Amino acid sequence: MYRVDVKNKQLIELPVASFSDLSLKERYDIQEWISGCPKILGEELLIISKELVLPSGKRLDLLAIDKKGALAIIELKRDDSGSSVEWQAIKYASYCSSFHNEDIYRHFAEYAKTHSDTAQAKIEEFIECELENINTSQRILLVAKQFHSEVVSAVLWLRDAEIDISCIRLTPFTDSDGSLFVSSEVLIPLPE
Repeated sequence: MYRVDVKNKQLIELPVASFSDLSLKERYDIQEWISGCPKILGEELLIISKELVLPSGKRLDLLAIDKKGALAIIELKRDDSGSSVEWQAIKYASYCSSFHNEDIYRHFAEYAKTHSDTAQAKIEEFIECELENINTSQRILLVAKQFHSEVVSAVLWLRDAEIDISCIRLTPFTDSDGSLFVSSEVLIPLPE
């Protein structure tokens, strides 16, 4: 990534950093940025839950709904994806696949600290589908600075099997003033 010095007509390369070297946390920093601005993931999403506790006691990082009414399971890793993040997200997606509309409204109401009717109205306003089409499919968005080759292989195989799963790279950069910049790039699926 480059910063443009317009006055001197120069490009200034910004060095790539790591979230861990910058003492930034997955849960308290990256998750908050994405929940506040989900469009960084490359599309319009409505975050409906954060740190959703599943019956297993595991916590789903972020749960969103897309414009088509599909639930989007967003699994975050700070720098490296590890070698089994896709399996973790698949388990979360399988659990969320059983959510009824009322469950979705309730989770969103808890997250937004509002009434279930208000949550339902906000979801209805956001989506571009009929209510009976909410959660008829699920999507997985894996977010990390870099992805292990085993994860990439599994994601490509799952996509061939028509599982909607994506890899999104978030890369931090810093400039000489110590300002932090984050770029977002959808790695999988490849642009058309």
